[in-house]
Amino acid sequence: MDKRQYNNLIQQDSISIIVENNVNTQMDTVTNSLLRAGNITIPKKLLQLKGPKWKASPEVQILLRSCRDLYKQWQEVGKQKDHPMATTLRNEKRKLRSKIRMEQAVCRQNLYQQIMDNPNFQLFYRLINRNRSNQQTSTNCLKIDEAYNFVPEEQRNSFVKYYEDLSVPKENIYENGYLNLCKIRQQLYEQAMDKEAEDPEQFTETEVMKAIGKLNTKNSADESGITAEHLQNSKSTVSSVLTSIFNNIIMKRIVPVSFKFGILTQVLKKQKDPKEGRKISEGQSNS
Repeated sequence: MDKRQYNNLIQQDSISIIVENNVNTQMDTVTNSLLRAGNITIPKKLLQLKGPKWKASPEVQILLRSCRDLYKQWQEVGKQKDHPMATTLRNEKRKLRSKIRMEQAVCRQNLYQQIMDNPNFQLFYRLINRNRSNQQTSTNCLKIDEAYNFVPEEQRNSFVKYYEDLSVPKENIYENGYLNLCKIRQQLYEQAMDKEAEDPEQFTETEVMKAIGKLNTKNSADESGITAEHLQNSKSTVSSVLTSIFNNIIMKRIVPVSFKFGILTQVLKKQKDPKEGRKISEGQSNS
Protein backbone atom coordinates (compact mmCIF):
# COMPACT_ATOMS: atom_id res chain seq x y z
CA MET A 1 0.00 0.00 0.00
CA ASP A 2 1.01 3.63 -0.49
CA LYS A 3 1.45 4.71 3.14
CA ARG A 4 2.24 8.31 2.26
CA GLN A 5 -0.97 8.77 0.31
CA TYR A 6 -2.88 6.82 2.95
CA ASN A 7 -1.74 9.18 5.71
CA ASN A 8 -2.25 12.26 3.54
CA LEU A 9 -5.87 11.32 2.91
CA ILE A 10 -6.49 10.87 6.63
CA GLN A 11 -4.68 14.12 7.39
CA GLN A 12 -7.17 15.98 5.21
CA ASP A 13 -9.98 15.10 7.62
CA SER A 14 -8.02 15.33 10.87
CA ILE A 15 -8.51 19.07 11.45
CA SER A 16 -12.28 18.90 11.00
CA ILE A 17 -12.42 15.92 13.37
CA ILE A 18 -10.41 17.64 16.10
CA VAL A 19 -12.48 20.84 16.06
CA GLU A 20 -15.74 18.88 16.13
CA ASN A 21 -17.46 18.85 19.54
CA ASN A 22 -19.82 15.92 19.03
CA VAL A 23 -18.02 12.65 19.85
CA ASN A 24 -20.41 10.60 17.71
CA THR A 25 -19.69 12.79 14.70
CA GLN A 26 -15.98 12.53 15.43
CA MET A 27 -16.12 8.74 15.50
CA ASP A 28 -18.18 8.52 12.32
CA THR A 29 -15.82 10.87 10.50
CA VAL A 30 -12.61 9.12 11.54
CA THR A 31 -14.11 5.72 10.65
CA ASN A 32 -15.17 6.90 7.20
CA SER A 33 -11.79 8.57 6.70
CA LEU A 34 -9.90 5.36 7.50
CA LEU A 35 -12.11 3.30 5.21
CA ARG A 36 -11.92 5.79 2.35
CA ALA A 37 -8.13 6.06 2.58
CA GLY A 38 -7.81 2.28 2.73
CA ASN A 39 -10.04 1.72 -0.30
CA ILE A 40 -7.99 4.18 -2.35
CA THR A 41 -4.46 3.17 -1.36
CA ILE A 42 -4.63 -0.54 -0.56
CA PRO A 43 -4.20 -2.51 -3.81
CA LYS A 44 -6.78 -5.15 -4.58
CA LYS A 45 -5.43 -8.32 -6.10
CA LEU A 46 -7.61 -10.98 -7.65
CA LEU A 47 -6.51 -14.42 -6.61
CA GLN A 48 -7.26 -17.40 -8.77
CA LEU A 49 -7.55 -20.51 -6.67
CA LYS A 50 -6.51 -23.73 -8.32
CA GLY A 51 -7.73 -27.03 -7.03
CA PRO A 52 -9.71 -27.62 -3.85
CA LYS A 53 -9.73 -24.92 -1.17
CA TRP A 54 -9.30 -27.49 1.57
CA LYS A 55 -6.54 -29.97 2.25
CA ALA A 56 -7.97 -33.22 0.95
CA SER A 57 -7.38 -36.30 3.06
CA PRO A 58 -5.84 -39.44 1.52
CA GLU A 59 -9.29 -41.07 1.42
CA VAL A 60 -10.77 -38.10 -0.43
CA GLN A 61 -7.86 -38.03 -2.86
CA ILE A 62 -8.48 -41.68 -3.70
CA LEU A 63 -12.14 -40.95 -4.43
CA LEU A 64 -11.19 -37.89 -6.50
CA ARG A 65 -8.84 -39.95 -8.65
CA SER A 66 -11.48 -42.65 -8.98
CA CYS A 67 -14.09 -40.13 -10.15
CA ARG A 68 -11.64 -38.64 -12.61
CA ASP A 69 -10.76 -42.04 -14.07
CA LEU A 70 -14.40 -43.08 -14.30
CA TYR A 71 -15.27 -39.85 -16.05
CA LYS A 72 -12.56 -40.44 -18.65
CA GLN A 73 -13.86 -43.96 -19.24
CA TRP A 74 -17.43 -42.66 -19.56
CA GLN A 75 -16.19 -39.98 -21.94
CA GLU A 76 -14.55 -42.63 -24.14
CA VAL A 77 -17.87 -44.45 -24.59
CA GLY A 78 -19.60 -41.26 -25.73
CA LYS A 79 -20.95 -39.99 -22.37
CA GLN A 80 -24.19 -41.90 -22.80
CA LYS A 81 -26.57 -41.20 -19.92
CA ASP A 82 -28.03 -44.71 -19.93
CA HIS A 83 -24.61 -46.40 -19.99
CA PRO A 84 -23.67 -48.45 -16.87
CA MET A 85 -20.53 -46.35 -16.58
CA ALA A 86 -22.70 -43.27 -15.92
CA THR A 87 -24.37 -45.02 -12.98
CA THR A 88 -21.01 -46.09 -11.60
CA LEU A 89 -19.69 -42.54 -11.87
CA ARG A 90 -22.79 -41.15 -10.16
CA ASN A 91 -22.41 -43.55 -7.25
CA GLU A 92 -18.72 -42.73 -6.91
CA LYS A 93 -19.48 -39.01 -6.83
CA ARG A 94 -22.06 -39.65 -4.13
CA LYS A 95 -19.42 -41.42 -2.05
CA LEU A 96 -17.04 -38.49 -2.59
CA ARG A 97 -19.57 -35.88 -1.45
CA SER A 98 -20.51 -37.97 1.56
CA LYS A 99 -16.87 -38.35 2.59
CA ILE A 100 -16.17 -34.63 2.20
CA ARG A 101 -19.23 -33.66 4.26
CA MET A 102 -18.26 -36.11 6.98
CA GLU A 103 -14.71 -34.75 7.21
CA GLN A 104 -15.97 -31.16 7.25
CA ALA A 105 -18.34 -32.03 10.09
CA VAL A 106 -15.51 -33.63 12.06
CA CYS A 107 -13.30 -30.58 11.46
CA ARG A 108 -16.09 -28.28 12.58
CA GLN A 109 -16.71 -30.25 15.76
CA ASN A 110 -12.98 -30.33 16.52
CA LEU A 111 -12.86 -26.53 16.26
CA TYR A 112 -15.82 -26.16 18.63
CA GLN A 113 -14.23 -28.59 21.06
CA GLN A 114 -10.93 -26.70 20.98
CA ILE A 115 -12.76 -23.46 21.76
CA MET A 116 -14.53 -25.03 24.72
CA ASP A 117 -11.42 -26.80 26.07
CA ASN A 118 -8.77 -24.16 25.42
CA PRO A 119 -10.32 -20.82 24.41
CA ASN A 120 -8.03 -18.19 22.91
CA PHE A 121 -8.30 -15.19 20.60
CA GLN A 122 -6.90 -17.05 17.60
CA LEU A 123 -9.61 -19.71 17.75
CA PHE A 124 -12.34 -17.13 18.36
CA TYR A 125 -11.39 -15.07 15.32
CA ARG A 126 -11.07 -18.24 13.28
CA LEU A 127 -14.65 -19.05 14.22
CA ILE A 128 -15.79 -15.52 13.36
CA ASN A 129 -14.13 -15.70 9.94
CA ARG A 130 -15.69 -19.10 9.33
CA ASN A 131 -19.17 -17.80 10.16
CA ARG A 132 -18.73 -14.70 8.01
CA SER A 133 -17.67 -16.73 5.00
CA ASN A 134 -20.61 -19.10 5.32
CA GLN A 135 -23.23 -18.34 2.68
CA GLN A 136 -25.94 -20.22 4.55
CA THR A 137 -28.12 -17.70 6.38
CA SER A 138 -30.46 -20.04 8.22
CA THR A 139 -30.20 -22.99 10.58
CA ASN A 140 -31.97 -26.23 9.81
CA CYS A 141 -33.26 -26.68 13.34
CA LEU A 142 -32.97 -24.82 16.62
CA LYS A 143 -33.94 -26.42 19.93
CA ILE A 144 -35.03 -23.99 22.64
CA ASP A 145 -36.80 -25.01 25.85
CA GLU A 146 -37.42 -28.53 24.53
CA ALA A 147 -39.14 -27.09 21.45
CA TYR A 148 -37.80 -27.58 17.92
CA ASN A 149 -37.92 -24.58 15.59
CA PHE A 150 -37.52 -25.29 11.88
CA VAL A 151 -38.89 -22.02 10.51
CA PRO A 152 -36.25 -19.25 10.14
CA GLU A 153 -38.71 -16.60 11.33
CA GLU A 154 -39.40 -18.53 14.54
CA GLN A 155 -35.67 -19.03 15.06
CA ARG A 156 -35.03 -15.29 14.75
CA ASN A 157 -37.82 -14.53 17.20
CA SER A 158 -36.34 -17.01 19.67
CA PHE A 159 -32.96 -15.28 19.50
CA VAL A 160 -34.62 -11.87 19.83
CA LYS A 161 -36.43 -12.96 22.98
CA TYR A 162 -33.24 -14.48 24.37
CA TYR A 163 -31.14 -11.34 23.86
CA GLU A 164 -33.94 -9.10 25.12
CA ASP A 165 -34.07 -11.21 28.26
CA LEU A 166 -30.28 -11.10 28.49
CA SER A 167 -30.22 -7.29 28.33
CA VAL A 168 -32.74 -6.80 31.16
CA PRO A 169 -31.02 -6.44 34.57
CA LYS A 170 -31.99 -9.12 37.06
CA GLU A 171 -30.64 -7.98 40.39
CA ASN A 172 -32.34 -10.81 42.24
CA ILE A 173 -30.12 -13.44 40.65
CA TYR A 174 -26.87 -11.60 41.39
CA GLU A 175 -24.71 -12.41 44.36
CA ASN A 176 -25.45 -9.54 46.75
CA GLY A 177 -21.87 -9.06 47.88
CA TYR A 178 -20.60 -8.72 44.33
CA LEU A 179 -23.52 -6.46 43.39
CA ASN A 180 -22.81 -4.11 46.30
CA LEU A 181 -19.12 -4.05 45.41
CA CYS A 182 -19.98 -3.00 41.85
CA LYS A 183 -22.22 -0.22 43.17
CA ILE A 184 -19.46 1.03 45.47
CA ARG A 185 -16.98 1.06 42.60
CA GLN A 186 -19.45 3.00 40.48
CA GLN A 187 -19.97 5.57 43.23
CA LEU A 188 -16.23 5.98 43.77
CA TYR A 189 -15.69 6.43 40.05
CA GLU A 190 -18.40 9.09 39.88
CA GLN A 191 -16.96 10.89 42.90
CA ALA A 192 -13.48 10.86 41.36
CA MET A 193 -14.86 12.25 38.11
CA ASP A 194 -16.73 14.97 39.99
CA LYS A 195 -13.54 16.07 41.76
CA GLU A 196 -11.69 16.27 38.46
CA ALA A 197 -14.57 17.86 36.58
CA GLU A 198 -12.76 21.17 36.18
CA ASP A 199 -9.35 19.81 35.23
CA PRO A 200 -9.48 16.03 34.59
CA GLU A 201 -6.39 14.07 33.67
CA GLN A 202 -6.39 13.66 29.91
CA PHE A 203 -4.79 11.28 27.46
CA THR A 204 -1.61 12.24 25.69
CA GLU A 205 -0.77 11.55 22.08
CA THR A 206 2.20 9.44 23.20
CA GLU A 207 -0.08 7.17 25.23
CA VAL A 208 -2.45 6.72 22.30
CA MET A 209 0.41 5.91 19.91
CA LYS A 210 1.75 3.36 22.38
CA ALA A 211 -1.69 1.74 22.66
CA ILE A 212 -2.03 1.56 18.87
CA GLY A 213 1.34 -0.17 18.65
CA LYS A 214 0.11 -2.91 21.01
CA LEU A 215 -2.97 -3.79 18.95
CA ASN A 216 -3.15 -7.38 17.73
CA THR A 217 -2.91 -7.61 13.96
CA LYS A 218 -4.28 -10.21 11.53
CA ASN A 219 -7.62 -10.23 13.35
CA SER A 220 -11.10 -9.82 11.96
CA ALA A 221 -12.43 -6.38 11.13
CA ASP A 222 -14.99 -4.75 13.38
CA GLU A 223 -18.57 -3.91 12.47
CA SER A 224 -17.45 -0.89 10.43
CA GLY A 225 -14.71 -2.78 8.59
CA ILE A 226 -11.81 -1.24 10.53
CA THR A 227 -8.85 -3.44 11.47
CA ALA A 228 -5.81 -2.90 13.65
CA GLU A 229 -3.75 -2.48 10.48
CA HIS A 230 -5.79 0.63 9.56
CA LEU A 231 -4.64 2.30 12.77
CA GLN A 232 -1.07 1.03 12.85
CA ASN A 233 -0.33 2.19 9.31
CA SER A 234 -1.57 5.69 10.19
CA LYS A 235 -0.33 5.82 13.77
CA SER A 236 1.47 9.14 13.43
CA THR A 237 -1.55 10.74 11.76
CA VAL A 238 -4.54 9.26 13.52
CA SER A 239 -3.10 9.40 17.05
CA SER A 240 -3.83 13.13 17.42
CA VAL A 241 -7.38 12.54 16.20
CA LEU A 242 -8.03 9.69 18.62
CA THR A 243 -6.46 11.66 21.46
CA SER A 244 -8.91 14.47 20.79
CA ILE A 245 -11.83 12.03 20.74
CA PHE A 246 -10.84 10.26 23.96
CA ASN A 247 -10.31 13.54 25.80
CA ASN A 248 -13.63 14.79 24.50
CA ILE A 249 -15.25 11.68 25.97
CA ILE A 250 -13.66 12.39 29.36
CA MET A 251 -14.61 16.05 29.37
CA LYS A 252 -18.22 15.52 28.31
CA ARG A 253 -18.70 12.06 29.84
CA ILE A 254 -20.37 10.82 26.67
CA VAL A 255 -19.59 7.40 25.23
CA PRO A 256 -19.91 7.24 21.42
CA VAL A 257 -22.75 5.09 20.18
CA SER A 258 -20.35 3.04 18.04
CA PHE A 259 -18.51 1.93 21.20
CA LYS A 260 -21.68 0.20 22.36
CA PHE A 261 -22.03 -2.03 19.31
CA GLY A 262 -20.21 -5.20 18.39
CA ILE A 263 -20.45 -8.40 16.39
CA LEU A 264 -21.81 -11.13 18.62
CA THR A 265 -21.04 -14.72 17.66
CA GLN A 266 -22.92 -17.49 19.43
CA VAL A 267 -20.96 -20.69 20.09
CA LEU A 268 -23.52 -23.36 20.84
CA LYS A 269 -22.63 -26.22 23.11
CA LYS A 270 -23.39 -29.70 21.87
CA GLN A 271 -26.98 -30.75 22.62
CA LYS A 272 -27.54 -27.62 24.71
CA ASP A 273 -29.95 -24.71 24.55
CA PRO A 274 -28.63 -21.38 23.21
CA LYS A 275 -28.96 -19.98 26.73
CA GLU A 276 -26.03 -22.16 27.75
CA GLY A 277 -23.82 -21.15 24.84
CA ARG A 278 -20.70 -19.02 24.91
CA LYS A 279 -21.02 -15.49 23.51
CA ILE A 280 -18.05 -13.90 21.73
CA SER A 281 -18.29 -10.16 21.19
CA GLU A 282 -16.09 -8.29 18.73
CA GLY A 283 -16.12 -4.57 19.48
CA GLN A 284 -14.92 -1.41 17.77
CA SER A 285 -11.26 -1.51 16.71
CA ASN A 286 -10.61 2.14 17.54
CA SER A 287 -12.25 1.96 20.95
